[in-house]
Amino acid sequence: MIAILEGVVNDVKNGEVPRPVWFIHASQNSQTLAFNQDLADLSAKYEWLNRHTVFSRPLPGHKINQTHQSEGRISVELLRAILPFDQYSF
Repeated sequence: MIAILEGVVNDVKNGEVPRPVWFIHASQNSQTLAFNQDLADLSAKYEWLNRHTVFSRPLPGHKINQTHQSEGRISVELLRAILPFDQYSF
């Protein structure tokens, strides 16, 4: 997924019109979260990049909307809640 995102970033740098991207990233907690700083830097730099982090086993100091956006696992219900469309079938 990181390679695909980097490809989109390169396309935008080469003049392509950016389209909204949702990067949904799941991990047990911050200790196992790969590419966290890279994704934080990219999402701060590009307003078209929407990052959503899901922790399945958050640590005691973790806080929603600070260290992650939701808890549990990626599910159809989560996708319905965060993606910007109304008519869909999974």
